[in-house]
Amino acid sequence: MELLQLMQLISIALELVVITLGYKIATEKKKEFGWLILLTFTIYAFYDFALLFHFEISLITLRLLFYVATI
Repeated sequence: MELLQLMQLISIALELVVITLGYKIATEKKKEFGWLILLTFTIYAFYDFALLFHFEISLITLRLLFYVATI
């Protein structure tokens, strides 16, 4: 496995941890911003998965999703 692929997998794993934390913040702590954290990092994780596994999604669509998550 290439170093960049390994780093991307580690990044995805960390994003999944943040997704879980966002869910816990939203459901257990009853904080609405937890849902925004969950949504943002779900988009980031999807973006990374799509690039790593070469999903058939246009690069423009992926960049737009990344932009939306960043906002």
